Amino acid sequence: MPTLLTWTDKQREIFNLLEDGKEFRAITDLGYTRNMVSRVKAAREDGQKPEPLEEDPAGSGTDGSRTKQGSRTSQSLVGVSGPKSSTPIGFKIGTKEIVLDPLELMKQYRYYTEIVKKDGYTESFSEVMTIAVKLLWTSLLDIPVTKDLLNAIFYE
Repeated sequence: MPTLLTWTDKQREIFNLLEDGKEFRAITDLGYTRNMVSRVKAAREDGQKPEPLEEDPAGSGTDGSRTKQGSRTSQSLVGVSGPKSSTPIGFKIGTKEIVLDPLELMKQYRYYTEIVKKDGYTESFSEVMTIAVKLLWTSLLDIPVTKDLLNAIFYE
């Protein structure tokens, strides 16, 4: 009998992929190790299932507020989830969910690498994305593009 798994988040993801009918190779192509996929597959075939995650009961104080005992609790303000099969990449900031299309993100990164190669740009990909959104936002405000405006955007 295989060893009982403790069911980490990654193992749960692999279990769900197997339940969805994904093949071993397709799962390892998503970045999971062969060893981990093999262990989850063996546990699944042995009848093991991940136990349901406990829901946070209302009023337990995980919203960063004080509990009834007065102690401060922490909250994860930013969460990132990677692709599970072909799903988008999701960021959670507070209660706002931001979804990114991996294919669009890859296109954006290819443009960025071309800019870096051609012009020796030193800003990070994230900084370039911020500059691009600021330029778009500015163009939608019908503000004339001046040297001072461009300096404000690029050197804020």
